[in-house]
Amino acid sequence: MSAFSDFPPPEHFPIFMHNRFMKDYLEMYAQHFQLMTYVMLNHTVVAVERSKVGNHWLISVVNQKTQMTFQVVARFLMICTGTNAFPKSITFLGMEQFNGPVIHSHAYKHAERFAGKTVLVIGNGNSGTDIAVELSNVCKKVYLSLRNDGCWVLSRLVRDGYPLDMFFIRRFLDLLSRWVPRRLRNIIAEYQASERLNHDLFGFHPKRRFYDGSRVVINDEVGNRLVNGTLVLKGEVDRFKNNGVVFKRDSSQVHNIDAVFLATGYQINCPFLRDANFQSNVTDAYKFVFPVKQPEHKPTVAFIGFIQTFAPQFPVSEMQARWAVQTFLERCILPSQDIMSHNVAETRRRIEASLGSTHVPKPIVDYVPYMDFLAKAIGARPSYFSMLFRDPLLFMICMFGPLVPYQFRLEGPHAWDGARDAVLNASRRCRASLRTRNAIDQIQESRRILPARISVTLLFCALVATVIWTQYSHFA
Repeated sequence: MSAFSDFPPPEHFPIFMHNRFMKDYLEMYAQHFQLMTYVMLNHTVVAVERSKVGNHWLISVVNQKTQMTFQVVARFLMICTGTNAFPKSITFLGMEQFNGPVIHSHAYKHAERFAGKTVLVIGNGNSGTDIAVELSNVCKKVYLSLRNDGCWVLSRLVRDGYPLDMFFIRRFLDLLSRWVPRRLRNIIAEYQASERLNHDLFGFHPKRRFYDGSRVVINDEVGNRLVNGTLVLKGEVDRFKNNGVVFKRDSSQVHNIDAVFLATGYQINCPFLRDANFQSNVTDAYKFVFPVKQPEHKPTVAFIGFIQTFAPQFPVSEMQARWAVQTFLERCILPSQDIMSHNVAETRRRIEASLGSTHVPKPIVDYVPYMDFLAKAIGARPSYFSMLFRDPLLFMICMFGPLVPYQFRLEGPHAWDGARDAVLNASRRCRASLRTRNAIDQIQESRRILPARISVTLLFCALVATVIWTQYSHFA
């Protein structure tokens, strides 16, 4: 699900790639498409400004090895630093008195450095929870402080060991969710989340409902760490002392803390961008890609990867880049500034309604509709209505199977000949990474499961065929 749309990872790669595998995958991708010729490593961009003569961008770059500064002239500009480039640190009362190191999660590398120590992790997002769980393997004790609210904790795997994203990110589920009331969706999602972890008992239960702007964390081990005592859940920090902290509400204290990690998120910022027209928050960009106030009619700058979604990031960033390139080449035309400004305002209101007016608006998108919009803009969204008659098997997999990014290479610019096979074999590739024992009983089990899954798929097809007709026929 995290793969680029024209380059599936090797079959022996794990379903959820560890960072080592992800690094190997990116290197393989770069080598396959011969991208390293255009990449400058060990260089830092220090300033980006528009040329006073001509319609160009001037990028000031520092070579970190030689400390030499030079400029690169570009016709178009893509800013791809994303949402996790600049750490956001917060201060607490008395923090300057604390004797140990206070480290942002952005700087976390290895747990071994803190072996045998007592560590406090502030922040219950994915980074904070992952760091706390990993540290609990080697630390004497780890405390995880929940800020403001709790969170819903989900497992990476669902029924039958199927990956969470491959199970839930499907077209027919997205279509059905539009017909199901939000209240019912919240009940179903919260019930599924609580099947594995009792959020009330463990203290994770948030104030907000699942689909009402609540934080969602993916972690398989946090419950086990809590029950064996190596990890302790605490509330919000009130103030620091020289060797510990005091928590709010119950005023409980923890002493002899050796180090503190601040998993307090990131700020969306582009400090190197010197053009005042683009200094506003990325949430004021059209579809979080194109700044509305472009100096001229034809856009020359785009934000890539400045979004948050409960889905893989790479396919979204890739689709944004494809849209930006087609727009730069004038193969896609943006709406007027008035229309884009209205869309930005409506998007901001929707996000504020979901998160609450007290929260800073975030560039949050719904994966399936957002990807469909970008794909339709460049002509890469398949015509599912015609596919139903032209290639029924492919239609079934595209509609009821996982929404793998290869679907957006079936048609349109830079279509890929291998896209159809990649879509049809996505589930098989998922199972292949686990077939390391190659036992006979595994093959027999697959033969028993396949007919049942086909029957269920056909049943779903019959149930929602009418809805699909009305929803997608105008895209034919």
